[in-house]
Amino acid sequence: MYKLKKLALAAYANQKIRYLCVGFYNTLFGYSAFAMLLYIFPRFHYIFILITAHFISVINAFFGYRLLVFKSKRNVGIQFVKFNIVYLGALFFNIVLLSLFIEICRFNMYFGQFISMLICIYLTYIMHIKYSFKN
Repeated sequence: MYKLKKLALAAYANQKIRYLCVGFYNTLFGYSAFAMLLYIFPRFHYIFILITAHFISVINAFFGYRLLVFKSKRNVGIQFVKFNIVYLGALFFNIVLLSLFIEICRFNMYFGQFISMLICIYLTYIMHIKYSFKN
């Protein structure tokens, strides 16, 4: 039990592991929002669904990253704006990727969004370190 607790504390001390854990939760949350909205509103265009799911997910993600990953004490308003700038860039990139995957590659919407999210996760991590939560 002591070794497990020591391992958990060591993992929590590592920012990349915290980012992966919070990111995993946020990815599930965001993908679930996208899938649920797509299921509930099947006649809506997938880009509208993506944008709606994005805004629901970003608020959730901001507080997870701010409090648990980057443990920031800086101005919440400024960081929220920076965080949203990063995620608006990611949203635009996600729209381009998802459109490419659906319209050109003929992927299923769910699978296309899953692949798009994997690519965006890496890019947003780099941008959060260098911009959103930079000390």
